[in-house]
Amino acid sequence: MVRQSDAALLDSKQNIRPWGFRVFIKKILKNSLSNTTLFNTIVLHNIIKYIKIKLSTEKIMKQHGSFYLKSLFTFILGCVVLLSYSVPAFAQSCEPYFTPTVTDGSSPTVCDSGYVVDGIECDGRYCDNKRLRCVPYTESCEPDPEAEINDWSLYITNNPPNTSYIDPDEFLMGLRCDEDYCDNVSLQTFSSPFLPNPGEEFCEWSPYFSEEAGFRDCSSAYVSGLRCSGYYCDDISMYCCANPYADVEVVDVEYYVDEYELAENPPMVLVAKTVENCSSAQVSQGFTVNKSVTETSLFQNTIGVGLEVGQTFSVGIPFVSGESSISISSAAERTYGIEESYQQGYEAIFTVTVPPYSAIEADAVVFNGNLDVPYTMLLRSPSTGQEFTREGISKGVTIWDLHSEANDIKDFVCGE
Repeated sequence: MVRQSDAALLDSKQNIRPWGFRVFIKKILKNSLSNTTLFNTIVLHNIIKYIKIKLSTEKIMKQHGSFYLKSLFTFILGCVVLLSYSVPAFAQSCEPYFTPTVTDGSSPTVCDSGYVVDGIECDGRYCDNKRLRCVPYTESCEPDPEAEINDWSLYITNNPPNTSYIDPDEFLMGLRCDEDYCDNVSLQTFSSPFLPNPGEEFCEWSPYFSEEAGFRDCSSAYVSGLRCSGYYCDDISMYCCANPYADVEVVDVEYYVDEYELAENPPMVLVAKTVENCSSAQVSQGFTVNKSVTETSLFQNTIGVGLEVGQTFSVGIPFVSGESSISISSAAERTYGIEESYQQGYEAIFTVTVPPYSAIEADAVVFNGNLDVPYTMLLRSPSTGQEFTREGISKGVTIWDLHSEANDIKDFVCGE
């Protein structure tokens, strides 16, 4: 969503001169930097709109001549500046990070999409300044397209009856303050099919803490609510709900073999044999193949956290068993998120028949390709009993169809 001030600025394209993009950049930066969680929408929208302005206003070239090149250079440089300032460095590393501090009079502080709060840091008198620690819950920290973000909650304070706010079906992503020393606190929560809340049975309140303790987290759980105590909401307690992915195990994997994609690579020659016949009679000669080749496999979710990278489970993997036919191997131990290699052995004896006074190049060949097969993985948490699914793709190099190919050697002369 683009703020009204941004939209007004973008719609005033008739007032943008070819050398005025520096002013344009400053205005957008001023409006955008206050809330980095909107950088995806605001920055890309601003850039696309400005490109359209540049391309659609042909009068710029005619009326301003040499200024156009200067304007274009300034535009490109401005885009780089916009992205470098707007994209939070902490969100690029796919690691937990702390949000900017929120206090009375400041803007709200919010985790980026794909992150959830697992702890809060207090600083200043009466825990005046607060920061959220955001941890990723989507694979590779990608934004969560399925997240449903709620409106801000009513403000809670140390005065009854509004001393706490709990949303056991959802998790915390943002915080805002009002009144002196952040006396009143409002929460923003979200829900996502990629982060199911296990429910009140698996949630509990943390001990109260303030600036003396500094930072407290939920110990492998996520924050779902908050409560206040003491003057100016000095002491806070987090409602911590179990991480549904802390101990998941694989129940089943369903492959959609009809939706596979296969990118074939050049055939692999395992054995090459040249057979010469300088006699007047046809001859036959056999050659043996005893060779191992390497296949690979990799399990990757398309979005959402499931198993931890390196976690092992038992399942079969797809492979090409014949022309346009996909089969599943016997179950064996696999490692999630890491490409694994397997040795596939081939043994065979082929016979080559060579006419008189000629030679043949005989090859033992296998086909190979990169095979992608989508899957649904059913997961279960033994501690909570929850079951949920994750979509993903099984990727790997597969090898199939050992056969022989024979080709005449042209211009062959016996004795040479």
